[in-house]
Amino acid sequence: MTISQDANCVHFPEEGRIQPVKIPHGDMLKIFDMAFFIISVYIFPVFVKIIVAISYAAEYLFSIISSFLCSFISQFLTIRSASGHHNGSDENGRIYNLTSMKLAVVHAQPCESIQRIVFLKTHKTASTTSASLFQRYGYYRNLTFAVGRNHILSFSSKFSRRNVLNFPGMRGKAFDMLANHARYNRGEMDLVVPNATYVTIIRRPEDQLESAFGYFEMYRGMNLSKDDHPLRTFMENPMKYYENHKYHMWQLSRNGQLFDLGLDRQMQENKSFIEQFIIRSIRTLIL
Repeated sequence: MTISQDANCVHFPEEGRIQPVKIPHGDMLKIFDMAFFIISVYIFPVFVKIIVAISYAAEYLFSIISSFLCSFISQFLTIRSASGHHNGSDENGRIYNLTSMKLAVVHAQPCESIQRIVFLKTHKTASTTSASLFQRYGYYRNLTFAVGRNHILSFSSKFSRRNVLNFPGMRGKAFDMLANHARYNRGEMDLVVPNATYVTIIRRPEDQLESAFGYFEMYRGMNLSKDDHPLRTFMENPMKYYENHKYHMWQLSRNGQLFDLGLDRQMQENKSFIEQFIIRSIRTLIL
């Protein structure tokens, strides 16, 4: 029997069989290294680029669809109260339950972006999160902001134009936006941001009180730190603590949101005044 051998196999001519030769372990590692190199250097980057291109295309398509839908809605649809009362109250001053009103879809004119906004921040109502949205809105439109020495322009007293810092180039000029904490004072605010749209947030009073009570640690000034249920203890006799008001942010423990909207402490016992105050707020603010 004659055996002929080439580089890769042994040939048995008499029997016509070809038997593969085992490749040494070192050569196998070289082959795997070469395959890994080719995949990582040539194939994988191409695969990544394809995925990125697909994601960009999907994002672009989504933005086109979103823009089209927003344009369609803003030009052809708007929602308004079917009852025809836009102020939130009837001729007798009674406040409507706005959530129960039926809604009607009507034809509307294309909307325009608002250039002057006063956002009235109420405490513990997600107002800081909302203020950041208004600030970004103004920043990207190069609008001017009325700001003070810190993020609270006024609290114990109502807002005054003197709370706003004077900037070079803005002396005697009106600002476009006010979005920091400032107690509502329409006359003074109109002088700083004239012809503005006023926006605020109202939260369920009991939820807002609970949030403020814990966040500002009001219980410490009430000597209720060791009480198992300090809020419950406070609510059992709130005037006992409120009249002394020796605790932090005590103004927010009774009608706190109305206080932010300008209600004076001296009027807290005047029920009819508070009702009229709420009606005026609904008429002049976007809630």
